[in-house]
Amino acid sequence: MNWRISRRAAGLMGAALIACLGLLLATGGLAAATGASSCQVTLTPFVSYYYGAVTVAGRPAPMGTVVEALNPRGEVVGCFEMAEEGAYGLMGVYGEDAASSPPIPGMREGETVSFRVAGLPAEPALPPVTWSGDRDVHEVPLGSDAQISVLYLPAVRR
Repeated sequence: MNWRISRRAAGLMGAALIACLGLLLATGGLAAATGASSCQVTLTPFVSYYYGAVTVAGRPAPMGTVVEALNPRGEVVGCFEMAEEGAYGLMGVYGEDAASSPPIPGMREGETVSFRVAGLPAEPALPPVTWSGDRDVHEVPLGSDAQISVLYLPAVRR
């Protein structure tokens, strides 16, 4: 089949494509569409899932705040960028995979999970969270006494 498109039609399609990409960039849709995130965690077959409310200085943490889970060796083993104010999850927290080559660091059975909110230490509202690769879902509300700064920028529309 031989398709022919006029230069005017090709120009209009190009302009429409650029407008769509601009809209995606302006709304953050490109990051969501491509899976881009500030979270980088190596997945393993050993996992437990966490979710819950997040407060910072007594107020709901803002959308876009990053919640991290760390093992006792200080390695990030779970990460979640909040899509709504005051809540995170389901965040996978991954276990160590010593059988892979090279071994993938992670949680070990019975270890205590530590949390960070916006890069600052956060405490679970419950007793210490002990990790188990049970593939189950656990509610773990988090709170931080630290202050974080949020910069709100105005939306520009034409």
